[in-house]
Amino acid sequence: GSSLINFALPLYILMATNNPALLGTVMAFSWIPMVLFNPFGGVMADRLNKKNVVTFFQFLTAIAIVLYVILTGHLNVMILSIIMLIVVTILQTFPSASFETAVYSLIPMEELMRANQVTWIMMLGSGVAAPMFAGFIMRSFGLSTVVYISAGFYVISMLLNSLIKMPFTKPEKSTDTVIKMIAKDTKTGFNYIFKENKTLQKATIAMCLMALILGPVLFFIPQVFITTILQMDETRLGFAQGAIAVGGIIGVLVLGKFEKKITIEKTQPLLASGSIVLIITAAVFGLTNSDFVAYLAIIIGLFLVNSLMAMFSMLFFTYLGQHTPEDIVGKVMSFAMTIMFGSYAAVGFLSGRLFELFSGQPELSIVVLPAIALLVSPLVRMKKVEDKNVELEVPSTIN
Repeated sequence: GSSLINFALPLYILMATNNPALLGTVMAFSWIPMVLFNPFGGVMADRLNKKNVVTFFQFLTAIAIVLYVILTGHLNVMILSIIMLIVVTILQTFPSASFETAVYSLIPMEELMRANQVTWIMMLGSGVAAPMFAGFIMRSFGLSTVVYISAGFYVISMLLNSLIKMPFTKPEKSTDTVIKMIAKDTKTGFNYIFKENKTLQKATIAMCLMALILGPVLFFIPQVFITTILQMDETRLGFAQGAIAVGGIIGVLVLGKFEKKITIEKTQPLLASGSIVLIITAAVFGLTNSDFVAYLAIIIGLFLVNSLMAMFSMLFFTYLGQHTPEDIVGKVMSFAMTIMFGSYAAVGFLSGRLFELFSGQPELSIVVLPAIALLVSPLVRMKKVEDKNVELEVPSTIN
């Protein structure tokens, strides 16, 4: 459901305006709510029943999507689509920490990598099917049909979530206000990541650099370069984005096969490799005179980048889950995700500005961000650390 709506709305905005800079700005503004509201999601993840949180917000998202279709006959569709993209982002943000940490309540820590492999493959699988499906439906039946189908999937997901049996221990009642809770949780997350766990500190900085590569790959380059520069239709774009998403699945499978060799200490090589592949992709796109070769270069290059970045993402969140005390994992997860969302918001805005700056040679707009990531990547190089998969005590600064 989310993959369908997140594909259709940005594509509609781009095709209606033919303005990549506007798309970059809209995408940046759509990520800002994640930065603002994700801390509230962290509070809910640690203090409320995770199943109920996820189910409730899926219900609200389905209602919002139906209202969007109803209002399109009465309001400006472009403005409404921009508002809807932001609203959907907000509604996806609140339950995100609950969704990410729910697996920690259900799966033993020693099985977390394998469990994450299954859930990530299913999640990425929707990222493969949805763009291909949505591209065909948009071209044949229009935007509203895609949006209705998205709402239907949200309803199905909500009903399935309501059947899950998940353990929940009600925490002691707090007299703090929500704002004070958020301030405490943010401080806890900051202290644990940047003071107590040096490996997680470097990995979090690497995650910000990863956004410089993965942000354009997932949210900007395919739409702009395939529809605006190569002038290809929604079906071609949908196929390309589906193929790129397959790269994420391959990355997860490779990580599952070599999980003892590809560890969190491999963050820097993965980051550098992704940067180099994206730079090569830009070079091939700029040098070829064939639209087909350029299209193929985008698919193959972004496929490889997405594979490498999926490995990094799964390594990061698995390490965080395995090495964070259970009673603060929601707070730490929320803080890490807030940093990630903030990075994506900045990258979305930068992507649009860079495309505008290099409008005569658009391939140069792809090069700048991965070049920065490549130059800075040595700062996050890690030495091999002993993996202690044992019960953790709450560090002193968090107490």
